[in-house]
Amino acid sequence: MDAPASDVRALAASGRLDEAEALLADHLSTQPRHGEARLGWAALAAEIGSLSLALDELRAATREAPDSVRAAAALADLAGELADLGVEHPSVMPPVDGPPAPPPTEPDVATLARYLHAFGGREGVHARQWVSPQADGTLRQGYAPQQIPLTPRLAAAHLAGDCSLGTYLIRLDDTVTFFVIDLDIRRKALAAAAQDHQENRRVRQVLAASTAAIEARLGAHGLACIVEDSGHKGRHFWCLLQAPMAADLVHRFGRALLAALSADLPPELSLEFFPKQGRVDADGLGNLIKLPLGVHPVSGRRSTFLDRAGRPVETPWATLASTRRVAPVEVMAAFEALRADAAPPPPSPAEAPTPQAEAALRKVIAGCPVVATILTRAAETRRIGHDERIVLLHSLGHLAAGLGPIEALFRACPEVPLRDVPAKVRRGHPISCARIRARVPHITATVACHCEFPCLGEYPSPLLHAAGAT
Repeated sequence: MDAPASDVRALAASGRLDEAEALLADHLSTQPRHGEARLGWAALAAEIGSLSLALDELRAATREAPDSVRAAAALADLAGELADLGVEHPSVMPPVDGPPAPPPTEPDVATLARYLHAFGGREGVHARQWVSPQADGTLRQGYAPQQIPLTPRLAAAHLAGDCSLGTYLIRLDDTVTFFVIDLDIRRKALAAAAQDHQENRRVRQVLAASTAAIEARLGAHGLACIVEDSGHKGRHFWCLLQAPMAADLVHRFGRALLAALSADLPPELSLEFFPKQGRVDADGLGNLIKLPLGVHPVSGRRSTFLDRAGRPVETPWATLASTRRVAPVEVMAAFEALRADAAPPPPSPAEAPTPQAEAALRKVIAGCPVVATILTRAAETRRIGHDERIVLLHSLGHLAAGLGPIEALFRACPEVPLRDVPAKVRRGHPISCARIRARVPHITATVACHCEFPCLGEYPSPLLHAAGAT
């Protein structure tokens, strides 16, 4: 290092700082080095006032030698200087203002158990993040599944910054115990911010404003969350559930929530919702998300929980312990409210059904245990599957008095597409009993689906129970 360093210092001493920086940058582009070997070059860059080159070297050092106390300390010192000077750098964009957050206090056994209970996700597997430097100076990154469960030891290693781990949300029984909104700065906005200090500051302000708006919107729906600076280019909003919920239901809720949040989202930002799918194949895992409070291997920054003012909280374990878990009924209420906001106005009320039509409806429901069971279960759980909807639409949907109960039930089940709400009485042939058994065997096998009809010269159908209604 001596000869190039001497030349760089000589140029800087003579006031030719631009040439000194260019010489150093050219040398660093060809000089092989790794880990702590970068610290001397970072110190030289800082010595001649090239804080950008110094920061790049220190970030690379912490990625390549994550256990190096010297590299971490040097990076923290330089980041503090940048914050004091009001300087922002695209490689650390967009952190919260101030020096990097310190690691959380070492968790005890009970805290690790709480952490794994909150964020553990799918049983028996987790993901490990990897980063691979490329010949052109860029980095490739990804996650590799690890077919072993998350353990307290692994969680402690992630929290210490020794590795970066991810969790798969959908459990083996197709349920989830939390969901996450991921708010990121788009690549184009990041590139623009990297070229201009004022644009960098503006984009960070946009991110802060949108973070506050999303947190407020969730709060308005009664959904408590933990806001996290992800350590790279955005924010994560973690909503922890009181009890497991079906992943497909939470996924549908997420689509409705994203549609509402995206309406006012600035063009510089993007949104994602996890879980990204409602179920996974038997040999699949689904999407994952990085566990909170670790160190991002690309940026070298630690993710942190944030308070309502956007500042890192000093006691993340207290935040985790005190954050209210969201009850499934609250998610359903929020889902219903989102649907109501997006729904078209209801059609004009039709004429009230005649007493004879009402009597026909009662006879069908009383006579067909399958239809009655579908109605009862859906009313109790506020969930109804596609095949159950088909059975109701093609049986009760043929009755003048049947439209009202179907519409009320479908609107009470948030995951039912509003396009499925019937607008008029169906014509043609109603569904047969044989078709019903093919559609919903999980119901017909549990009730007395073997009705005896009078010989009317027609195929068996629940509507035959209405014959002779008065």
